[in-house]
Amino acid sequence: MHSFPSQGAIHVSLTVFSSLTSVSFNTSICVEAPITSMAVQSSQDVAAVGEEVCFRVFVSPEHMTGYQYKWFSNFSSLTSKMENSQKCFVFKDEGVEEVSVMVSNKVSNKTAKVAITIQKPVSKLSLVHDNQSDTLTVNTLASFWVANCTGSNVSVLWDFGDGSPVEQKQNVSHVFTSTGHFTVTATASNVVSRDSLAIKGHANVTFRDQEEQEAISHQNPFSRFSRLQFHLC
Repeated sequence: MHSFPSQGAIHVSLTVFSSLTSVSFNTSICVEAPITSMAVQSSQDVAAVGEEVCFRVFVSPEHMTGYQYKWFSNFSSLTSKMENSQKCFVFKDEGVEEVSVMVSNKVSNKTAKVAITIQKPVSKLSLVHDNQSDTLTVNTLASFWVANCTGSNVSVLWDFGDGSPVEQKQNVSHVFTSTGHFTVTATASNVVSRDSLAIKGHANVTFRDQEEQEAISHQNPFSRFSRLQFHLC
């Protein structure tokens, strides 16, 4: 029994002899170190549907030739054996995909895997509000919501354009407390994309009659009968 302290091509010579004769045998053997550890890393943790994602394998001991790699994934069968520590995939469906790699040499093998989340990009965003006439009254609660939006794990951020805090939810209600020009912006986003849509509003001041106009001219202008008109853009 003999243990070789280093790897490589080792020349072995064996001589058997007696008092009358001797016989020699010469050969070479390849000594390889067993794989001690490995890991798989992806170019990104979250990717869009149809986007190329690349994976790289790190093996210890390093700087060795002769490693063989077998790649597996949820959506495909075993790929061909190759001497390549990097491979790229294009995922066509949303969800969590798992990629596994088995690395081997002539004396050992190990397997590692990594998971990646695939998301559909945000698209087809549309917004509506609750007033059928496209007119909103100042100091009156108005509701806005997302009528349609496709994508994976989408969150929506609303900015009402009047200095009030932004809100993150699908459906929101808001009170405009002053007249003016306002742009309500909804931004839908996930990790891989974002889309924004704005509703522009204009405050119109109207008077019921000439007598009311003269009476109101000496009062707080915000007591007037005011409405906001909104249009999608």
